[in-house]
Amino acid sequence: DIVYINGYGFPIWRGGPMFYANQLGLEEVIKKMDIFSDLDKEFWKPAPLLQKLADQSATFGEAPAVEDRTELLSFKEANMGGV
Repeated sequence: DIVYINGYGFPIWRGGPMFYANQLGLEEVIKKMDIFSDLDKEFWKPAPLLQKLADQSATFGEAPAVEDRTELLSFKEANMGGV
C-alpha cells in the first residue's frame, strides 16, 4: 500500500489498494472484476489468494493458517534457484 500511495499516486484517502479492497470487501472486488472479464477473461481472472480469501470472507491482513504457510527463505542461506 505504501508503494502505491507514495510511488504510483494511489489516492491516500483510500489507504492503498489492499486496504481499499478490504474495506470494499473481497467478494465485491471479484464481482467488479467479473464485470470486466468479458473484455479479457485471463487478465481479469482473480488470483488464487484473492478467490480463497473472498470465499472465506477473509481480508488481506489475516495471516494464513499454519498449515497453509510456506517457508520463507533466509538471508542466512544461499538461494540460487535450486542450485
